[in-house]
Amino acid sequence: MRIVFRLLLALLICPPTYAVADGAAVIGTFELKLGTPDNSVTLHLQCKSESNCVLISTTQRNGAPPGQSKQILNNVRPVDNLNEAANALTYAIRQRSQPIKNREYGELMNRLQPVLSASPTIDKCWDLNYPLPGYMLACTLSPSASANTPIYLFGTLLANCGEAFCRYVISPMSRIDGLGQANLEPIKPTPDRNVRKKVDQLSSCAFPDLTLPDDFAVFATGAYTGRTLDFQIDQSGHEATQIDVVVNSPNKPVILMLGAYEPTIWNLIRTENTRIAAVLASGYHRQAIAGLDDNVPKLISTYENRGPCGYFYVAEDELNKLNPLSRRIFGRPVDIVYPAEKGKASIGEPVAAGAKLISSPDTRVDSFRDMSAPLAGRAGLEDAVRKGILRVATAADAEAWANAVAQNAPETDVPPIAGQGRPRLSKPYLHNAYVVLKSFVFPAGLYGANSATFFVLKGVPKPEGKPGHSSVYDFNSLTCQGAMCQVR
Repeated sequence: MRIVFRLLLALLICPPTYAVADGAAVIGTFELKLGTPDNSVTLHLQCKSESNCVLISTTQRNGAPPGQSKQILNNVRPVDNLNEAANALTYAIRQRSQPIKNREYGELMNRLQPVLSASPTIDKCWDLNYPLPGYMLACTLSPSASANTPIYLFGTLLANCGEAFCRYVISPMSRIDGLGQANLEPIKPTPDRNVRKKVDQLSSCAFPDLTLPDDFAVFATGAYTGRTLDFQIDQSGHEATQIDVVVNSPNKPVILMLGAYEPTIWNLIRTENTRIAAVLASGYHRQAIAGLDDNVPKLISTYENRGPCGYFYVAEDELNKLNPLSRRIFGRPVDIVYPAEKGKASIGEPVAAGAKLISSPDTRVDSFRDMSAPLAGRAGLEDAVRKGILRVATAADAEAWANAVAQNAPETDVPPIAGQGRPRLSKPYLHNAYVVLKSFVFPAGLYGANSATFFVLKGVPKPEGKPGHSSVYDFNSLTCQGAMCQVR
């Protein structure tokens, strides 16, 4: 019970099926119980919508009073790239008939046997976005072995690949709609940060020198993320994104409310007769404003900078934060919300063909690039290859690793196999693989599909920075760090 208990506890306190394939599958209440009555953990996942869930963990240990942890999850999102979840499922299918020594993993595998025996595939996953993106997923499988088990919790494995699971531990959750729901608290939206602040603090959520025009419009735009850039603007480890905003309001001045969750540069462009009176930018990570004249008042309040106005971002399930904040600062609600798509937003009236567009040179997009940081994501890896810091790994590198480990490992009391000899360690899985030749700093954004495999040659220092979801095979210590270390 200890391993799974620690895994589930870490997922909850760390501050990173089915025939129905639409959002209705995740809506409802689901339960997972593990262990014995005296030493158990029970998870309840209650989702009111595709984007709003509550995760409650109840632990019972050796007769002590039950302990409970509750997390309100308001940033649940469908997963676009299912490769990592699919690989974890394939690994579990392959391991289902293998002997499993770990009691807790054996319990989970026994429960999974009916569905794994049908060689299911991932139907759809939702990222619970807690405590980090990609850390915990709720997925549906097809085909399902039971209509009463429509959700599978994929929790990040806090160890190397093992006898049952790799990358994610898969746990079946039974639907209990109408059964025991009285013990679960109803979902409540996260209170606006402004409401939680004291009255004397609220006064600082304002533009100190803003004089509002007699007549003006308040427009809001944004998205969870923008168009991905090849550099970073903060220390979050996330790639920066950019949203281009074209504003055309020739008849009255405008105030802009801009919101994105990811670190974002807002590139403002206006028509010749448009006057931007003020800009409020917000989000979870750093927000930056380019293309705006220096004399235009602006206020940036994010979660990370602990801004005076709290934080918001513009999404369909986050709109309830906009009007209260707009009324507090500007004395009126938002007129219209213009959602950004694929890193672009158009605000106001349609722009006529040939209209003159203006973006102030006072602050440019590239001025926010952190020149001391490497390029982010795949672009950072390619740049390191060009500079001779990395080279692309080959099967020979994986073979060299397996040989080095075998030569330094103590002999095991295992009989040889006819025609094969004694079993040996499997070769590393070459996913986006590189060999580290010199001192190297991991680029930001090595998560999910952008993760990589690194071989650090003997005599080369261990890379600095955050490897994300990547695996690092170090020839100096013959150790591997990362969730995919033992994937065949």
